[in-house]
Amino acid sequence: MPVDLRLRPPDRFQVVCGFRRVAALRLLKRERILARVHTDLNEEDALQIALADLLESRPADRDQLKVLREQLREQGRLSAGAAETLERAISPLDDELAPELVDGPDEEVDLDELAQDAIGRMASLNQDLALVVEFWTALEPGLREALLEQLSYSEQLVAYLRGLR
Repeated sequence: MPVDLRLRPPDRFQVVCGFRRVAALRLLKRERILARVHTDLNEEDALQIALADLLESRPADRDQLKVLREQLREQGRLSAGAAETLERAISPLDDELAPELVDGPDEEVDLDELAQDAIGRMASLNQDLALVVEFWTALEPGLREALLEQLSYSEQLVAYLRGLR
């Protein structure tokens, strides 16, 4: 399993998750480690990755998660996304973390049909985005930033998918 690193220009890296793996390899006097390097990872996204790793890697102790949430709040680092992630992990098991129930029988999804549906929805979205672009400067700065952030996820997905060709 690679560790996740965040580039800290000009030539430094910050461990986002995988601290114990790094410590173990240092103990073994290893000089190299397999890593995923995130070049444009902001503070909030780095925190989300670290929280996801924390919650996936071991059972969540609710009291420790509450302490972590309070520490992040005091440090001014508790974003809306991090607060929601921690709240879901802290909530009772029969609440938000329970699997979603779907009425009716299980439905098989054809991958080609799913792809065709996604293409249609993306075409419609692209038409909407073309309208937004015409009035970009009139948009509230917060909305412009949120839209750019969502588009950056798509940009990263496109780069990843092109690498799979």
